[in-house]
Amino acid sequence: MPAMTALKPSPPSLRPPFPTPRCAWSHPELGSHSLLALTQTELYLVPYTGDSHPELVAAAETETELSGLLGPQVPPIDLTTIRRVKLDLLQNSLDITLADGRINLRFTTSKDADACFTQLWQRLGAQARLESSQGTWWARARLPMTVLGAILAITAALALSISVVDSLPDTGEAASLTVPGGPVNVPESVHGLIGWMDWRAVCVLGGIGAAAAQVWLYRQVTQPPVSLELFRAETELEGRWCGKVGT
Repeated sequence: MPAMTALKPSPPSLRPPFPTPRCAWSHPELGSHSLLALTQTELYLVPYTGDSHPELVAAAETETELSGLLGPQVPPIDLTTIRRVKLDLLQNSLDITLADGRINLRFTTSKDADACFTQLWQRLGAQARLESSQGTWWARARLPMTVLGAILAITAALALSISVVDSLPDTGEAASLTVPGGPVNVPESVHGLIGWMDWRAVCVLGGIGAAAAQVWLYRQVTQPPVSLELFRAETELEGRWCGKVGT
């Protein structure tokens, strides 16, 4: 009996795996327009009239010629003119930047907004690159980590200085501190400046500040994105393939 070949799982892909020949949305799922129809190469938008058109949705999802179905008052929008698509995850809206204008689509639910964004992404293909509002990990963590490091360094330096000053005799004059390089005179002003401090209290305050900085760091690196954006390579935004700093 021949040996069975182990199945290797395919690597994860960010490309949408389910191309749909046609898809359509209408009011009330689509709040900004009466009908949105999306083919492999074109996008059709029927202005908002306040009425739902389930029959148009059913026809748009078949092989019906959309230009004849919707009439000359609804011109097709070529998908090659799309330069940028932004999905607002909080508002369930899509902001589409074209070569000669802009379109804003508002959906009732996040499911419909995500589906429309995914279908546009699939149609734009390899010419589009996805970016998140989160930005890179280091961009989100840089400031909290800097603050955390500063708190720890200041706390350690201050606690050590207080410990050293406390070990000096309180004579009202400059004291001498013996170090490997020779004796060093410590001015009385230094003793009066930090001599009243308690190194234990400084460590407690430093620990509280470090804990708050760690909570801030955790929230920054685990914050979910508020928007997703697609950019086309042939636009003036070419090269902006790295994540942007979170808002």
